[in-house]
Amino acid sequence: CRVKDHPKGTEDMLLWYGEVDGVRQVAEGLWQGDIHDLNSLKDEKVREHYGFKLAVNVGSTNWVPRGIPSFHVPMWDEVGEDDPERVKNDWLMLIDVAIIVVAALVRGGRVLVVCDAGLSRSVVFCGMVLSLQNSEQPMNDELMYALRDAEQGPSPQLWKDAARAVDVFWDGVLKAIDMAGVR
Repeated sequence: CRVKDHPKGTEDMLLWYGEVDGVRQVAEGLWQGDIHDLNSLKDEKVREHYGFKLAVNVGSTNWVPRGIPSFHVPMWDEVGEDDPERVKNDWLMLIDVAIIVVAALVRGGRVLVVCDAGLSRSVVFCGMVLSLQNSEQPMNDELMYALRDAEQGPSPQLWKDAARAVDVFWDGVLKAIDMAGVR
């Protein structure tokens, strides 16, 4: 929704946008939504209102807004025309982008993560971010239930694949620390 499309103007549009489109804060500085939320960032007033410093699109729609640093790294799910085996997922690239998100959050930035519907891929990516931000936070069922939409959760298999990628990352970090003799 653009400001000019809303019958009551900017302020009501911003309230309406937050309530209807479902962008939601899932952790300090970390917001999750769908492609419509990302499209709304075309509007400068919406960008100013939310103050996002970074946007990440993990959906299949290859679009990122102007005026805000953004990444598009498609995450493939197991439904519909996606990849049932999820072999297209570039877990190393997804980990790299998640680490950039963690860095933005640590610096106090606000980050928006979206996918097409805002139900599975963006929730999984937010789980990756939170697990990478805090090594004590595993990507377990408890985190999945805390992050998911009340009506529908992310693909369980995609969640497990992402958790495995995060575990492999942490295993590599620990091996590097051991090799360096830092511990």
